[in-house]
Amino acid sequence: PLGSMVFERFTERAIRAIIFSQKEAKSLGKDMVYTQHLLLGLIAEDRDPQGFLGSGITIDKAREAVWSIWDEANSDSKQEEASSTSYSKSTDMPFSISTKRVFEAAVEYSRTMDCQYIAPEHIAVGLFTVDDGSAGRVLKRLGANMNLLTAAALTRLKGE
Repeated sequence: PLGSMVFERFTERAIRAIIFSQKEAKSLGKDMVYTQHLLLGLIAEDRDPQGFLGSGITIDKAREAVWSIWDEANSDSKQEEASSTSYSKSTDMPFSISTKRVFEAAVEYSRTMDCQYIAPEHIAVGLFTVDDGSAGRVLKRLGANMNLLTAAALTRLKGE
């Protein structure tokens, strides 16, 4: 289980990205944070005028991509989709297994870089590394290249 232990070395920005991802999941009527919501949280947190990791991706574009992918996936099951919206009112939303894996990968990655902290960029690299495919689908739709994003995240981490 993912306790507060894991989050204790996360920077303020990383925590903010996670809170954003919980809000994104909630506004999509989900009761859990999946990797595509985590991606949205990271994009929302990234204040780069050049977009997410300098890629030109904005939160609005990304949100649209997530919506359209969900729409396609759920066009047959619209009815039951609506009913789940009222689920959880708290922001303390659980994370999907894939999302927890991303956090673990971020922690591991930060350790291999000898960092004392976990930044949003660590989470991003974790996401690109162990994604279950759903964040990748969103990025593909946005025309983003995961290798370039990973390189940008690394450059930023080395610069800090």
